[in-house]
Amino acid sequence: MRIKLFVYILFLLFPLTTFALTNTTSESSIDSINAIQNDLSNFAIDWNQGKTNQVIKHYKKANSTLFISTTMIRGYKNIAAFFHKNYATKNEMGTITFSHVEINLLSPRYAMATGEWSVKRSNGNDIRGIFSVLYENTLHGWKIALDHTTGL
Repeated sequence: MRIKLFVYILFLLFPLTTFALTNTTSESSIDSINAIQNDLSNFAIDWNQGKTNQVIKHYKKANSTLFISTTMIRGYKNIAAFFHKNYATKNEMGTITFSHVEINLLSPRYAMATGEWSVKRSNGNDIRGIFSVLYENTLHGWKIALDHTTGL
């Protein structure tokens, strides 16, 4: 009798606990997705203003941070050097736009952003590609821990 009562109570309470957990998670998820969307928007603003030093700040400041394009570059300092070498001026950077962006939370700590990007340059040497970016929720907010970008 006690076991039946326990099971009955468990089945009554389970939907309530699931609902409470879902509501908490969804508010947190929305905040995280908004933060990542804001970061991508700010990345584009910094890029379009030719602020390489600001663009770099969107990446996690760690030796484990990875940028993959035609080669693999490991470490925040090496990624910064890559951007400074290849995008030293606003004209070299051009104007970036992101499209078809999707953000998926993998956990409270990690999220994946995917989409397409294009850069228009004044000299007509436009480039485009796709990206998949792994964001990590750090003490300094959501930062790019892994950037896999084609076309650079």
